[in-house]
Amino acid sequence: MKKILIIDDEIDFLRTLSKYLTRKGFEVTICSSGRKGLNCAKKESYDLVLTDIKMPGMDGVEAIKQIERVRRKAQFIITSGYSITEDVASIIEQDKRVHGYLYKPFDLNELMNRIKDILG
Repeated sequence: MKKILIIDDEIDFLRTLSKYLTRKGFEVTICSSGRKGLNCAKKESYDLVLTDIKMPGMDGVEAIKQIERVRRKAQFIITSGYSITEDVASIIEQDKRVHGYLYKPFDLNELMNRIKDILG
């Protein structure tokens, strides 16, 4: 079973996405901050990490960089309700493990298509 880590400070979003992905057959862990997401990634390996960008404390770009240091095989999708910043555009362009950006609210079918493309 493929494992997905979702990092977002919006609790309702976490719960909704977790239920959906669990029904689709994934093992899902949710974390409400970048720091908590990093701590989860230090304890357990994930195939895919979905992370928000704007969060209090550690933002999504920093969370990606930190998680990549401890989990060399994890893949990433960025989710956000905000426009793409220069930092986000740069990490998408330069990091082969970051598979783009989904603007919230996004279509769940689009998310599943991306996940299938990434995880096979």
